[in-house]
Amino acid sequence: MPATDCLQDMEPDGSGDYASSSPAGVNSALSAAGDEDTVVVLDDVVEVLSDHSEHGEKTAKIAVDQPTTSSKCLSVPKLHSLIKMRQKLLKRLRKLEVREVCFDDEAKELFYISLERKLKKTLVDVERTLLKHGALLDVDEEVRALHDAAHAPSITVADTGNELLNKRITDLMNKKIANKEKVVTPSFDELRDLMCELRTECGPSSGIPDPEKELDAF
Repeated sequence: MPATDCLQDMEPDGSGDYASSSPAGVNSALSAAGDEDTVVVLDDVVEVLSDHSEHGEKTAKIAVDQPTTSSKCLSVPKLHSLIKMRQKLLKRLRKLEVREVCFDDEAKELFYISLERKLKKTLVDVERTLLKHGALLDVDEEVRALHDAAHAPSITVADTGNELLNKRITDLMNKKIANKEKVVTPSFDELRDLMCELRTECGPSSGIPDPEKELDAF
């Protein structure tokens, strides 16, 4: 199927937005789940197709029998609403993945990039709520870890040429992430301090230049 046919219902309108229909039931379900910090405004998500795949219906049926792990229980209709919304979001994202890149229309390409980001963010919020209530069973361990509240994103630095320095920078950046700092990249002062600390602790065996003899390295 041509990419234009797949995406004809996602074209921007005259105002620069795409046609949308607000699935208020999904927003209310997310709110009822107690996820005030993850509730998303789904008004900006494109109107999804009304057909539901066999897999989607099967998932919805399983969700009814699966016991919830949250202190706040969602009703079966609200769970069904979230499950169906997830199937529709996945279908839209698959269409975006196979589309033709608009090299000659930068504005149109930026529109699709922005749309894909919004769809992915909405999908993450919906899946997080479904996982929290034990209603999402068809995900692998990697996806489950991504949505696990206890799973924090991490960074591994491996390009300084010095394993000790790699580890110290990695620890510093992950500490910044854990503290939810806006900037996680170490400043020059922080890098200099790390290098000086390693040199003081390990001496020449650290592989770190002597700050008194090689000032340019700092």
